[in-house]
Amino acid sequence: MSGEAMSSTDMACRSNKVEADPGCPRWPQPGQGRKQFQSMAHDSRKCRSLLLFILVVLLLPAASPVCAQSARVAHWQKEIDQHPSLDSEHLHMLTNLAEAYMLVEPAKADTLLGSAIARARQMGEQRVMARALALRGELISIRYLNPLVGIRSMEEAERLHRSLGDRSARAVDLAILANLVFSESGAAHATHLLRQADSLMTKGTNARAQGMVLAALAKHARGMELPDSALRCSERARAIFHDIGDVARENRMIGQAATIHVFNGKYDLALPLFMEALIADSTSGCWYSMGIDLSMAGGIHADMGNGPKAVELHIRARRVFERINDLSGIAGTMNNAAQIYFSMGMFTEAFAACEEAFEMALRSGNDRWASDILLNMGELHAKLGDNDSALVYSKRSTALNAGRFPESIASVHEIMSMAYLGKGYQDSAIIHMRMAIAAHAGSDEVSLQARCMIALARTLRDARPAVLIRAGIDPAQRDSLVLSALDSALNVGRATPLLEVQRDALYELAMTAEQGGQHAEALRYFKMSSALKDSILTGDRIKAVSDLRFQYDTEKKEQQILLLGKDKEVQAKEIQKQKVMRNAFMGGFALVALFACVFFLQRNRISKERKRSEELLLNILPGEVAEELKAKGEADAKLIDEVTVLFTDF
Repeated sequence: MSGEAMSSTDMACRSNKVEADPGCPRWPQPGQGRKQFQSMAHDSRKCRSLLLFILVVLLLPAASPVCAQSARVAHWQKEIDQHPSLDSEHLHMLTNLAEAYMLVEPAKADTLLGSAIARARQMGEQRVMARALALRGELISIRYLNPLVGIRSMEEAERLHRSLGDRSARAVDLAILANLVFSESGAAHATHLLRQADSLMTKGTNARAQGMVLAALAKHARGMELPDSALRCSERARAIFHDIGDVARENRMIGQAATIHVFNGKYDLALPLFMEALIADSTSGCWYSMGIDLSMAGGIHADMGNGPKAVELHIRARRVFERINDLSGIAGTMNNAAQIYFSMGMFTEAFAACEEAFEMALRSGNDRWASDILLNMGELHAKLGDNDSALVYSKRSTALNAGRFPESIASVHEIMSMAYLGKGYQDSAIIHMRMAIAAHAGSDEVSLQARCMIALARTLRDARPAVLIRAGIDPAQRDSLVLSALDSALNVGRATPLLEVQRDALYELAMTAEQGGQHAEALRYFKMSSALKDSILTGDRIKAVSDLRFQYDTEKKEQQILLLGKDKEVQAKEIQKQKVMRNAFMGGFALVALFACVFFLQRNRISKERKRSEELLLNILPGEVAEELKAKGEADAKLIDEVTVLFTDF
């Protein structure tokens, strides 16, 4: 604005000067030389200002790199600031800002979406409200928080989009809804929703909707343990998001492909993808996504037995979540770090990490995670033999759960059975084991259910009749219950297949047969258990060697990436230096050109003024006298004998 005003004023001054010139007296006025000097100084100041502006414009691109996602956030924030009136356009901008924040600061995105939904509901803006509800559902799907809230949001968004006739938006709503209901209502309901979403996809469907549905299909296929299908959908979705310039979702597809490899046990393929995702997240400014990828990479190193590296990555993830004030992210990554600390024998650090995770979960309002963290603390105390503390934490978890999270009930009973068994209360332990098995029935946690069956069989076999009666079991049914539990566990181990479950079930069958006097049967079971034990040990050794080799290769690659990053940093600095030198040269050239222009303009002006002065002298004095004045600065007096004087009146 000030530049435009200066330009307009300058143009007005030039116009006034041109209009005044015809009426200006031909004789120099008092102070005219000073005014000319001031005009020249004003011109030079304008030249310096112009030069400074040119230099700033030339040097700014080299001095201010901006992350793509951060640029989107800044753009929509600026649009909102310039359009403060609460109308439909403002709500649209607010929703766009929330979408830009989703993988940068999800907590802020959730707040913005809540505001957009409330205002749109008040104003009757159904289209904006439907989009904001859909984004909230997607955000909950990404963060794995409050799935019931996400389900309600997606269902309402789908109804609104159906009334608006938006098939593409409905397809996206149903696909994300399928991901949300997968863990709540089961795979069958999720598959039905995905088929509905697929039926809405037509040739006219926009690219973003296609990418979103493919991303949801990839997540569903991963949950259904179909890694090849999951990878194909993930790669296609990534290509679509790349083509439409959706950097944040493209980065998530890289991370999702890595996660698929993790669930498939292919760490050698997962870790490089996580590194690629981390680089993409850091360059685009997707901080939340970066925290998730760091935490997942830490999980890989933990599974490989590299505890220190795993803890380091989790702590880095914690710093990222702390940077964006994501309390749920801090809770999740510190809970994971606690498990790793415990496996390393660092019990003080483990409990400190659990306490921090619990506090962050409560502060974020995530009772589900807080309940699970209390369970983890109870399990850690039970493993250390502190059974009283284990029971205290388990009961606190049950009180916080209050029946809202059924999937945690089995874990509560497992830990309480461990604690009661450690205290010598076999009857209470048996009751909770049976409750844990019943809670696991119909769930996907078949390995946990099988281990509970083995523990129950062992406890029943060793318990006295009075203990069984207190647990509500007829002592005459002991043998049948023990064999039934062990046979069920063995069948689960063979169907999965889980060699450790098979080994433990066969060993307990051998001990049961030995106790019943069936020595031949006991020997047969024992040999089968020993064979599985040797096979597991051999597999563990091979895996250990493979993990060491992979760890060495990974660390080597990390060093190469680090060196490559340093080389790129040096190259970037050199390129920036060259840009600065180039821009400085261009600025210097512009400066010289400007001063040259000023010099020639002033020279031309002086020449014109000199010519004008000469014309004035010739009008007043004879040419000979005028030439003498110009040459010597003075004129010698001359004696003229005869002159004629004319007096006239015009």
